[in-house]
Amino acid sequence: MYYKKMLTGVNAYYSEGKNRGDKFPKIPYENGGEDPKYYIALDKAISISERINIIVNKWGKCRLHIDNTGLQKILKIFQEKYNKMSRWDIIQVSLWDNHEEIVELFKLFMKNLKSTGSSKALHILNPSFFAMWDDAIRRKGYGCSETEEGYFNFLLRSQKEIKEILETYVNDYGKSNNTSKELSQRIYSPYKGHTKTLLKLLDEYNWVTYTKTEWK
Repeated sequence: MYYKKMLTGVNAYYSEGKNRGDKFPKIPYENGGEDPKYYIALDKAISISERINIIVNKWGKCRLHIDNTGLQKILKIFQEKYNKMSRWDIIQVSLWDNHEEIVELFKLFMKNLKSTGSSKALHILNPSFFAMWDDAIRRKGYGCSETEEGYFNFLLRSQKEIKEILETYVNDYGKSNNTSKELSQRIYSPYKGHTKTLLKLLDEYNWVTYTKTEWK
């Protein structure tokens, strides 16, 4: 995907579907362009179980009954067995080399949070590696099944998109010490100290492109 195409989708996300034009770099959004509960869910000063409850039940339209005892067990397993994933970056990690662990982890979260909730919870655990999806994005946009293998395929597709976005940006602006961060800040200027990962911005493009049309 050409990076300006994602920019157009992000603009639409913040203007409730009205495209603000393909200006680049743009003027920062006055209101930050995001429900503040998303930022609260990223706050590491709050317990991880509470952050997951916020992202699943207070942000967006995903509403689930969460078995907190079961969630605590899952998070303990994550810390003991999968914690290295909290430091991964979608751009740098070989997904196929880690296929088995990724599908095992998503299956583990699916037992408690189903498919959309699992993707949101994992995104909070590492917003630079775990992409969010919903049924429309999964089905219409990426053609992935609602399974752990489907989520792995979704990560593969998301990684491909992010790499293409960065390649097109480098072609226009050249490479920097941290091209990913530079591009993210050009698309979404820091708001009250908050920045976003390219995966979150890709999710906003996906939501406008595949999900919002279903709610009209």
